Amino acid sequence: MTGLGLGLVVASIFWIVKGNSLPPKAQIEAWARDLGMVYRDEVVAYAPAPAGESNTHEEHKQVAVEKANVPQGMVLIEIKAGSTSEQVADLLQRSGVIKDNTLLSRKLEEKGLANRIRAGYYLFKANTPVETVIQRIAGLGF
Repeated sequence: MTGLGLGLVVASIFWIVKGNSLPPKAQIEAWARDLGMVYRDEVVAYAPAPAGESNTHEEHKQVAVEKANVPQGMVLIEIKAGSTSEQVADLLQRSGVIKDNTLLSRKLEEKGLANRIRAGYYLFKANTPVETVIQRIAGLGF
């Protein structure tokens, strides 16, 4: 019991001396965006058109882009179902999300994730780290 009491006393003293210095909300949000966080209203769900309405791929894409309200400095990417890891890497490089498409393709192969890329719309910052891109498009941890 003495150890627990002593631990509480030491922790309390440390807390008083150090203070409660949490980072500001803006800093937390910046860190979260660096890791790929997006707000709910920035995500565009893909759904079939209601009965009687047209739903061509290009029409849906245009509506998705308009609804996304892509924030400044972000890039909206669509990964189509059935895309290979090389096609996705090329798309991400052409869009400015990554610098090296071969690095992304190689890392996806090394990790055994080349066939686990999820189709859909993604928001990325320009020059996003390859590891962050892999986590997002393969559904790891997000």
